[in-house]
Amino acid sequence: MCGMAAVAGSVIGAPISMTMIVLELTGSYSLAVASTIGIATATMISGQLFEHSIFDKQLLSRGIDLSQGRMNIRLMEENIIKITSSKILKFKPEVIVEPAKADVLEMRVNEAYVNTHDGKYIGKFHLKSLIFAKPSDAIIKYTDTEALNIKSDASLQQAIEAAANFIGETIPVIDRKTGA
Repeated sequence: MCGMAAVAGSVIGAPISMTMIVLELTGSYSLAVASTIGIATATMISGQLFEHSIFDKQLLSRGIDLSQGRMNIRLMEENIIKITSSKILKFKPEVIVEPAKADVLEMRVNEAYVNTHDGKYIGKFHLKSLIFAKPSDAIIKYTDTEALNIKSDASLQQAIEAAANFIGETIPVIDRKTGA
């Protein structure tokens, strides 16, 4: 019984579950405690040889990496587009600073996007860049065209990694095909 528990516990990577299974199958606390020694030893040895468990190694060979936990897999499966908001302020490149600044203040945001007439993303500007701007200038002059953006087909995990060092209010999510 202890040998079976040791092998199964190290293969599936569930030593505590195997101890509970031994307890349930035998009804003996002393056998469950004794099997814990074999399970711990087998898990340590298989952990040294195969990292986590043989089961995890098989999943990794199929492209499923459990090393960062199951939540990482869940984040890789979810698309960023599911959590985006369409409540953003967009301007055309020729819009003048003064009305743009008024709209930004009215919406109580710090950033707004600049898009072409056909909706393609150009960049974004910050309210602070308009404070000392010439009121008659076009906002394109104050637009950051190199601002961080995320493609719409990115997963949540990829978005989290891309935004790890981001400082700001919003990150535009851009459709890879249309650029909008």
